[in-house]
Amino acid sequence: MPLNPVSLGFKFQIRVEDLTPRDMLMVTCPGCSASYKVATYQLYMRFEPFMPLIEAEKHMKCRRCPYKGEMRWAVFRASPTVGLVRATTRL
Repeated sequence: MPLNPVSLGFKFQIRVEDLTPRDMLMVTCPGCSASYKVATYQLYMRFEPFMPLIEAEKHMKCRRCPYKGEMRWAVFRASPTVGLVRATTRL
């Protein structure tokens, strides 16, 4: 499924509980530009549902470099493929 950027409001207002199972958090390290895809269930396991994502980003750290805190992130949502073809049977 393709991922499309989605706007859930102002960055400081988005909480972990605002994300759906179809959402994916794309996190980028400002130190080395490494990108990571974080699934919603991983955020639910690590943080409280009412925690703003702006606070959760302070607890994230890069796996490639020693950079920790204030990562850049964006929310993407999986969209169903457009134009699915249904099989039809003829009698």
